Amino acid sequence: MELLILNILLLVLLGGIVYQDFKYREIHVLLIVGIFFVALGLVWITDKELLAFLRPFLFVVVVTGGVWSYISIRQKKIIDPFSHHIGLGDILFFAAITPLFGLHSYILFFITGMILAILFSLVFKEYVKQRLIPLAGILACLLMLLKIVSWGLGKEIFYKFNFLMV
Repeated sequence: MELLILNILLLVLLGGIVYQDFKYREIHVLLIVGIFFVALGLVWITDKELLAFLRPFLFVVVVTGGVWSYISIRQKKIIDPFSHHIGLGDILFFAAITPLFGLHSYILFFITGMILAILFSLVFKEYVKQRLIPLAGILACLLMLLKIVSWGLGKEIFYKFNFLMV
């Protein structure tokens, strides 16, 4: 029962991220904190290793550091990547969902999400008034879809990299 409640709460919080990011291009920090603690609760209830999220979290740190380094080198000065290139809410969202994934599944989710964000920006270029892409909202939609598919299939797809295998 607790598992069902936490999963429904996670979907509601993700829905809040989708709404806020698409409408305002901003997300409230309490939604991100809520997702992180619900994700930790899901890990606790399903008896997964509680500190396993540190590996995907380290991946987020390395990618963020790599993006910052690349942009700084390209601009030939140290810059703040959150001012023009990526939102702080997006990075915090990446970090908040790390307890939901094993490392390989997180990397697959991350790459898939980036491809979807690029496709979104290309398809809806004419309709987007701001040049900002609702990255956290797109990834929250993807995560909601994956959670629903995971329930429907009755398979664990978040910690197993080979979830497509029988």
